[in-house]
Amino acid sequence: MTLVPPPLDDVLGGVGGHIVSREDSSTFVRNAGPHRVLYVDPPYNFRQYSAYYFLPNFICDYPDIVDLDTYLSEIEFVRGQHPSDITTSPFCSATRFLEAMDDLLAAADVESIILSYFTGRNHWSDFDRGRDDTGLEKLTQLLESDIFVPGSIQVIEIPRRNYASYVGYRARDVTELLLIANKR
Repeated sequence: MTLVPPPLDDVLGGVGGHIVSREDSSTFVRNAGPHRVLYVDPPYNFRQYSAYYFLPNFICDYPDIVDLDTYLSEIEFVRGQHPSDITTSPFCSATRFLEAMDDLLAAADVESIILSYFTGRNHWSDFDRGRDDTGLEKLTQLLESDIFVPGSIQVIEIPRRNYASYVGYRARDVTELLLIANKR
């Protein structure tokens, strides 16, 4: 298998290279340098994201994989997870989520933050009793803290269907929320 990166120099501002990283987001954002926009789409429930991103993880690791056949022979589960990809994120913990998000947003050297959130099953809503905006309220409070320009927060609502594969579940309407705010 050979991965050939697409030409992205124009997309990346003609910097002459590509930035690919797979590391803890709080570590990455501290070392990324200044940017105009940071898009954050964290998990809002107990499911660990690393378990569902075989291909992006593989693309990031590919240049450093010494023995590709061995690496691929160790893939587990139907989702294609390699044991080295198993991590535990504080964003997947209801009790640690807000502190981790606050840390990430404070550390980001960016002009604007776009934070994705949805009204389906999440840390604050079991989704069986209709829409619960507790998470939206908590995230809005974060984006109204002292590190953001007062009054800069916007919330864009995008209706969509939430498809899931667990037993007995039927697709439901949810709202994808994009919370946007400018940092000071």
